[in-house]
Amino acid sequence: MADLFQLLSTVSYFDPADADNYEFKPVGDGFVMTAHFPDGHTASYILTPLDGGKSFNLISLNQ
Repeated sequence: MADLFQLLSTVSYFDPADADNYEFKPVGDGFVMTAHFPDGHTASYILTPLDGGKSFNLISLNQ
């Protein structure tokens, strides 16, 4: 249970909306997005399109 709380706090710390800039690399039907934050940290996410590209599923690759 402690590991789950630590993972949730890490994911919430790296909110992609707070990033300074983003890097996208196409992978299959989606992208790997790397967010670069003001403090120098980075976080990577898998973006897969939903509803024909009207929305995206965001999966964090950070632990």
